[in-house]
Amino acid sequence: MTVPVGSQRKRDPVLGDLLDGRRMLVQVELTADPLPAQPPDHARLVSLGDDPLPVPAEYFDTTRTVDPQTQRRGLLFLTGTSPAKLAPGMALAAHVGTGGAPETGVVVPRAAVVRFNGAGWVYLQTGEDTFVRRGVALDRPLIDGWFVGGELEADAEVVVTGAQLLLSEELKGRGVGE
Repeated sequence: MTVPVGSQRKRDPVLGDLLDGRRMLVQVELTADPLPAQPPDHARLVSLGDDPLPVPAEYFDTTRTVDPQTQRRGLLFLTGTSPAKLAPGMALAAHVGTGGAPETGVVVPRAAVVRFNGAGWVYLQTGEDTFVRRGVALDRPLIDGWFVGGELEADAEVVVTGAQLLLSEELKGRGVGE
């Protein structure tokens, strides 16, 4: 088929978004073998740099080739928003549902988390004027906070406003790092 110079052919909208830089195609290689029987419908991509907020992505396809180093096929995802956070060649962590058993846990708001000695902590209110600091893993970022598995009970009263002040009061008079 010949197309006269200057004529416009209808372009696929996904291809148009990719070419115009509004969306990005991201290859994700799973560490688990084999690939899930049912491909996931979405993923959350997190930069390994300064910005822990995830970028949502939707499943597109499975790669046609095998990575020569890992000997695995990858999954391809399209970013739906915020592709400006991503750059070609950037290392990312991808949170992909692989069809395993659902996990129980709670979402801890970002404002509730304080960092001390390289770890994440929250304060739980245990009485009218008493609080206890509890360590939480910060390896599952969400847009609204952090998903925390078995460390917290669903009915725990987590301090959301003033957590940093509680840490300061707790450490007052103590040497840093104790």
